[in-house]
Amino acid sequence: MQFSGGVTATGRIDGHLSWCGHGSVTVGPEGVEFRLGAGFGLIGHRYVERRDLANIYLVQARRFSLTSLLAAVVPRLSNAGVRFVTRPNGMFGDRDDYLFYSYRHEEDQLIDLLEKFEYPVERKLKTLRLFWGDEA
Repeated sequence: MQFSGGVTATGRIDGHLSWCGHGSVTVGPEGVEFRLGAGFGLIGHRYVERRDLANIYLVQARRFSLTSLLAAVVPRLSNAGVRFVTRPNGMFGDRDDYLFYSYRHEEDQLIDLLEKFEYPVERKLKTLRLFWGDEA
């Protein structure tokens, strides 16, 4: 199933990768695909296998942030998103993380689908911070 919205990717495992913008998240039983839209799919595209995901949980933007401001102004945008974090890899425990903000308030539907496919999901809402550290 595919969900459209804002997608941010920060990868450290296979070289440094970073992109954000309008895109989609496609969930299947084998893995999750993150892709930028509007012709940028070749630049911003990553498929993460299910076994590589360590944590998936809901995040809420900080009270005074660009995301919370936009969500207050544009009613169809959400202030909450879903964060996907991969397992630690390599000597420094590098992780990839992906953040998805739905345009249609579909966070709960996405989490329900992920639970149905038995992904490592935590429903506890966390606050989005600038530095994640070893939180995952």
